[in-house]
Parts: sequence; C-alpha cells; structure tokens
Amino acid sequence: MDDSTVNKLCATFFIVIVVTLYYFVDPIKQGFWCDDRSIRYEYRDLIISLRTILISTLCLPCFTIKFFGSNVLLRKYFFGYLVNLFVTIFTKFATGRLRPHFIAVCRPNIDCENASFANVYITNYTCENSNYWDVKQARQSFFSGHASIAFYSVCFLTLFIQQRFNKNTNLLKPTIQVLLLFFGLIPGLTQILNHWHHWSDVAF
Repeated sequence: MDDSTVNKLCATFFIVIVVTLYYFVDPIKQGFWCDDRSIRYEYRDLIISLRTILISTLCLPCFTIKFFGSNVLLRKYFFGYLVNLFVTIFTKFATGRLRPHFIAVCRPNIDCENASFANVYITNYTCENSNYWDVKQARQSFFSGHASIAFYSVCFLTLFIQQRFNKNTNLLKPTIQVLLLFFGLIPGLTQILNHWHHWSDVAF
C-alpha cells in the first residue's frame, strides 16, 4: 500500500469519526445547581458563525500554503485540522459542560424557587425546549471549538511563515505573525462576550 493510499485512509478515518460524533452521538448529560449563576446568562446569537470559522480557516491557510509551500504541507495542515476537530468534539461530548446560557436554552422542568432544591445537585430533569439541536449544543461548552480551530490555523500559518521566510531580517514577518495570532484570539473572545463559553473554555 503506497503512502498516498495510507494518507487518504487516515484522513477518511478521522472524517468519519468527526461526522459520526457530531451528528449521531449525544454529549454526557451533566446536572446543575440551582444557584449556579454561571449557566444563567441570556441566549445570544453567535457573533462569528461556525460556518464562517470553518470557511476562513480552510480557505485562507490552504491558499497561502498552496501558493508559497507545497502539497505535502497542505496535506499536513488538513490532517492536523481533522485531528484538531476530532479532539475538540470528543472533549466536548466527553465532558458535557453546560454553556453559560444553558438554563435559557434548556428550560429545565425544575422550580429552583422551591426550597427543596437548595444545595442539591440536580441530575433528574428534562429540558422543556423540544429543539434537539439547541439542547445538544447547550451541553458542549468545554472547550471552545471557535478558539481551537482558529488558533490551530493561525499557529500553523505563523510557523509556516517562520520556516518559509526565515532569511528575512526586517520587521514585516514578525508583524504579520503577531497580527495572525491576534486575529486567532478574536473568535474565542467573541464566544465569551455572547455567553457561548465560560472564560476557561477559551483559555484552555
């Protein structure tokens, strides 16, 4: 079996795993405390959509690597991208951490004003929101997919620029690298601002 076939099989394996996890597996169902204010934020729409993140972190790096680099580097970037997606989604589902807007989205059938629920970790509850995908997303806080995907992309590009233009002595290269890293932080920060993630989901 030649290298090309092995590479395709490895990439296909991770694609199948990622798609299977995302569409056919549910996150672990975590309970909550009624007095936990960290999951009682209002729901807000995404500032930067997942589609925008996926398109920008595939198109721009792939074009840059293809133009200045080689097909080998492009394959490495794409493979690393798939592995990063796998690790991110697996971690989200394995931890099932509740998003900051979980209560607003789930609308659990628990009356937290009832004194009997004080200081009780509630695991036996049902979400009154019947939208399966909304509730599923509300259980995927750790860690931030936006931050993970964006930072993988800019880190790869930063290292690529360092290796590809290693003879440059002016400040253009480090300026571009710093800007890339800065822009890589923005998606994660927006996820904190619109209550889709706790700060620790992004800082990780």
